[in-house]
Amino acid sequence: MTNDLDLVKCSFLAMKIIESFEKMNDSIAVFCDLLQTNSVKIEVPSQKEFFGEICQTSSDLERAIVAYKDIWFHANEDGRSTRVFQGVVFGDDELIRQAKLVNQLKDEFHSNVIKLNKLSAKEKREISSEIKKSSRTSLSRLGLGRLCLKHCYRHISIFEIAPRKINYCWYANGKSIKKISAKSAEERLLSIENNASIHIQIQLNAVRSLSPTYELAIVQSLAPHIKANFIFIDLNSNNKIIRKTSTPALPIVILQQKKHIETLVNFTLEPSPEKRTRKTRSDKLLDDDVFLPSIRAFKYKK
Repeated sequence: MTNDLDLVKCSFLAMKIIESFEKMNDSIAVFCDLLQTNSVKIEVPSQKEFFGEICQTSSDLERAIVAYKDIWFHANEDGRSTRVFQGVVFGDDELIRQAKLVNQLKDEFHSNVIKLNKLSAKEKREISSEIKKSSRTSLSRLGLGRLCLKHCYRHISIFEIAPRKINYCWYANGKSIKKISAKSAEERLLSIENNASIHIQIQLNAVRSLSPTYELAIVQSLAPHIKANFIFIDLNSNNKIIRKTSTPALPIVILQQKKHIETLVNFTLEPSPEKRTRKTRSDKLLDDDVFLPSIRAFKYKK
């Protein structure tokens, strides 16, 4: 049986999870109310991430509210993908402050969930039981049963200086390439559950023939995803052009400054079928054949 100390710990964490979720959810509701009174301009185009009539008949404001409040699963979803909403909202200082508070409370909720994930299976069952018995709320009333944690953790991207241009682009054939040492590659192979198998032993022998500091590349294909490219003009440095890139999951919030600067926004709602001509990519600097198949590690070309 679970001892009294464990019950106290589980009850306390259950309370923290519920409270942090409610604070986060309430802050999002306040932010969405402010969108109706404190926003100057909203551009949130109709896109496939919206479901049903909201996609076709709603206003930019209504779509923005749906995007920011999107923290639950829809029917037949399994949670392996995260919806990304393109859009831009221009607002005042109060809207910016509330957006920052939303991000802070998202992080607090995330922190409590991380603590939950570190518990044993037995302790997690106790947590679930405590949440269900909570006199203040319940899983069903909160909607936690259909809550998508990935969506809860998405931050609102905030800019207090307006960019001159925002260009949303689809990247359909991206790859993640991470340099690791031969020693790190060996540790990854050893962490595989069936590392005693012949094919893992062959790879271990191969990587052990290299210097421990020899550089390899772990290559992982990325699913099609959206990036936002920003162009800023630094008026204090002879109008120097500054470029930035990020992957915002929610409509961006920009402070509307007293001296209005027009921001050109381009949306790309569907991946382009055309292939672009690019510079030599990092993966072209790698050997054609994978060196360690079990961890997708390649050697660099000499």
